[in-house]
Amino acid sequence: MKKLSTLMFVCLMGIVFLFTGCGTVDPIVNNDGNVIYNGNSVVNIDGYLYYANSFKSYKDLSSDKDYNEAVKKSYLARVNANVNLEAKTKDHSPKKVEKVAPELAGQENGFMFALGDYIYYSTPNRKEGKDENGKVTHFYNYIALYRSKLNGDGKNLFYTADAEVSQIEVLKANDHYYIVMLAGTKLIKIQIGNNIGKPVTLAENVKSVALPETYEKNNNATSLNWNSYIFYTTDAGVYRIGLVDGSSNCVYTHKDVTLIDRHKDVLFFTEGEKTATTYYADLTGDDSKNALINNKTELAGLSSITDINLISVKNSTQNGESEVSDLGFTFIYNSNLYACKFGQTPVKLTINDSEGNALSGFHVVEVAEGVVYLTTETGVFKVDLNGIFSGVDSTRSLTAKTLAKMTKVYVETNLISYDGKYLYYFANLEGLEDENGEIETVEDETYYLYRVNISGTEDYQLLGLTDSEDRNS
Repeated sequence: MKKLSTLMFVCLMGIVFLFTGCGTVDPIVNNDGNVIYNGNSVVNIDGYLYYANSFKSYKDLSSDKDYNEAVKKSYLARVNANVNLEAKTKDHSPKKVEKVAPELAGQENGFMFALGDYIYYSTPNRKEGKDENGKVTHFYNYIALYRSKLNGDGKNLFYTADAEVSQIEVLKANDHYYIVMLAGTKLIKIQIGNNIGKPVTLAENVKSVALPETYEKNNNATSLNWNSYIFYTTDAGVYRIGLVDGSSNCVYTHKDVTLIDRHKDVLFFTEGEKTATTYYADLTGDDSKNALINNKTELAGLSSITDINLISVKNSTQNGESEVSDLGFTFIYNSNLYACKFGQTPVKLTINDSEGNALSGFHVVEVAEGVVYLTTETGVFKVDLNGIFSGVDSTRSLTAKTLAKMTKVYVETNLISYDGKYLYYFANLEGLEDENGEIETVEDETYYLYRVNISGTEDYQLLGLTDSEDRNS
């Protein structure tokens, strides 16, 4: 009888375990009710960092064998940065890196944010399909979207793309949250929250779309104002569609318009097939059907600009609160950095390092509080834009401050995250000095996650967990 009772107890506990689950890591509480979005590689929840441990290109995946090998390093990780990371030096892994989920989180199409008690993240799509020749293959360049509780429990694969996703954002409108993406030529939304809705196709045959970010990366509680309209183009012209109600209408019948970016309610686009001209339209405060045409402003002589970011500054109001104002924007054209005040001619910026050498081959990764952050293949830099619009000069020379000097930084796609204090980026391991002071050769070519304090007063830190003992001891 005792054996039977024991057996029943074991079975009962098994049932309890089945329905309650067991978290992968210890649970934490997210006290922020808004979306936390710091970029596509890190989510900072009150000092608990959720991140892709390392980067692995989906281009290197040809089978599930490759995928299973990649996730040994490129999984979804967590570390408690509220306590000493126990890293021996600036280039040693923290000892207490935890694995939250085994999917490949570090890749070109990375996307990551938190909402409530859940972490959302993208991975390469592992579903098999047939190529144009009927051959069974994997489309790892497509994405799959997961969410799990903050302790790794309750993991759910809730969307698998059937085309390549070229743009994706999490947006807030009318107190609801949506993931919005352009998958192939379909504009899709998925409502999220306590429950996840079914994918809804907002538009088809879409050529381009400009999705805004609705949150400041460095201020979780700040929701950026936007008009809740999504703009997209087809062969017939430019359309706008209400994110919530799905109502759509054509706002510009020009068929050669390509939307290239959007920040808040400022749209950037080109017109013309052969000699494209770049325009912007600040729609702030104008919800009329003709808003884009009414506010269309030409960037004379410029085409195909990239790396666009608003130049925003915070000012104190009379009641002591801070108010964000947008002065203009920065962009890259012909490998040069420009700053443009709304309604004025762009200023060409020459960027030099601290030794007076011209900085080239850089990418703009963030512009925040009047500072532009840049990366090259060998470092991370910041440039103060204070006073950039004073005077009438058409060119200005600025000096970049070096935040981190590295052997090789990953720069092919923008996977850098920012939380107001740190920039997070992928880079190769640095060589360590041996007992004779010589730099040892590093054979590991993996890009691991690092961070550097934007103040420039601290050394960079390795966050990714490596499999090299001398990096973890």
